[in-house]
Amino acid sequence: MKWKDIEWKNMAGMRDKLIHDYFGINYSIVWDVVLNKIPNLKNQIEKILSEE
Repeated sequence: MKWKDIEWKNMAGMRDKLIHDYFGINYSIVWDVVLNKIPNLKNQIEKILSEE
């Protein structure tokens, strides 16, 4: 995979849980991702786009 620093599998897994509601949704985890993971992901994607 080209960009190994990005947590592709974790994002896909979270998407599946949110869409299919596997075993309920832990809103604390979702909120943690919104506050702590997405800003970093945004920076990573901006870096990729600037290199392309």
